[in-house]
Amino acid sequence: MDPQKKMQEALKSISVVRHMRQTVYTFSTTRVPYHLAGVVMDAVDRVEIRSGRVTSERPRILTPAQLGQDFFEGFGDLEREQAEALFRAYGRGLEYRYRNETDNIRVVPGPIGAVIERLKKEAGPQESSRAAIIRCEDSGLWGLGLVKYILDVTVRSFAGNVTELEERGFFPRRG
Repeated sequence: MDPQKKMQEALKSISVVRHMRQTVYTFSTTRVPYHLAGVVMDAVDRVEIRSGRVTSERPRILTPAQLGQDFFEGFGDLEREQAEALFRAYGRGLEYRYRNETDNIRVVPGPIGAVIERLKKEAGPQESSRAAIIRCEDSGLWGLGLVKYILDVTVRSFAGNVTELEERGFFPRRG
């Protein structure tokens, strides 16, 4: 199977059952707790549950000089300078870094749907729960599921992070 198609199929098999309302903080470290349930492929009615957190340090501002150096390889000096000028005028670049810390891995009996329902009950009402619940149809895709989720959280956070940085004078305000 084509690798691109294989990746698309894998991503389709991952879903977020419960999102966190929290976003990545602009000026401090963010901890994103999770429970990830994945079907154990070589066993009948067995589900692996991984619980832990992904930590994101505060986003770092990418400067025009960094953008020119690191992101435009194979271009000449003039093109790099033009890219820096465009970035200064219009761009907003933030660098996010992540660290996964798995606290617990356990295998429990039952079909994944029933296990997910138990996890939701254990976590409590959605409004009070800080932990995301992620479902993978294959426990071997746990890493991809976690990366997909944290990137979704980051995309939801980006506009708010930029706005807060503009308000504090780190970026010129767009007019």
